[in-house]
Amino acid sequence: MQGAAVQPGHHQRSVVELAVDVGGGEPRGAGPDREPGGAQILSLHRQQPVNNRNHTVGRRTQQQLGCQPTVVTLALHSRPGRYSNHARDPSQGRCPETLLHRLPGLVPVSTGAQIRLIPPVVYFAPFSVTCVLQWWRPCTIPGGDALTVAGLALVAGGIGLMLWAFVTLRRANTTVIPWEQVSAIVSTGPFRFSRNPIYLADAITYVGGSLLIHSWWPLLILPGIVLVMRRKVIDREERYLTERFGDAYLEYQLSVRRWL
Repeated sequence: MQGAAVQPGHHQRSVVELAVDVGGGEPRGAGPDREPGGAQILSLHRQQPVNNRNHTVGRRTQQQLGCQPTVVTLALHSRPGRYSNHARDPSQGRCPETLLHRLPGLVPVSTGAQIRLIPPVVYFAPFSVTCVLQWWRPCTIPGGDALTVAGLALVAGGIGLMLWAFVTLRRANTTVIPWEQVSAIVSTGPFRFSRNPIYLADAITYVGGSLLIHSWWPLLILPGIVLVMRRKVIDREERYLTERFGDAYLEYQLSVRRWL
């Protein structure tokens, strides 16, 4: 905002000057005690109105402005994500979001899908509850040892699919964390036949666990879990990927199913 002329009619409002350093490396001019790579500095300067349109905000002195400017400086230190080469979004890390939202006219910009759920927890927290429910009010699936073997096979298959998807994403140098920035559309490995092989693996493992404990309870609530995953996780991921990659992701959607 520095150097922008103040237009007529703006004299009734305060001026907010925003300076952001989002460099991925070390800050320029840092001394021996330089900040870690990926540090981000965000400075907010709130100054009084300027009535003279021939002067710019950045060139007026404090005496000319007639008051002491209020300065708020937030130092945001974040290292790249564990599974990503991209720095995390400040609003997703330890940034004091409440302070940012109190400042009018400032909108946090996300670098990833707006997801607030941890997908494995969406599956396995309810599963734990159903295990207790099975102990309290048994709702048993008949089948004996054959059912146990089938359950073990599904659990092993789900874990194997999940690991395959993890390795594929790592080789593509992109993240496995759903709320972090995605660097590429991956269409190799298990992503050739499913757009969400990790979530599919979670579901397969969940069904296998249900067979292992010989219980109908987990299977009865599985449709609700899948619905939550669709509305709260997958739909948000797809909106983000469409905005980020455009036609390339739309073509991938047309060629590969969401689940299987």
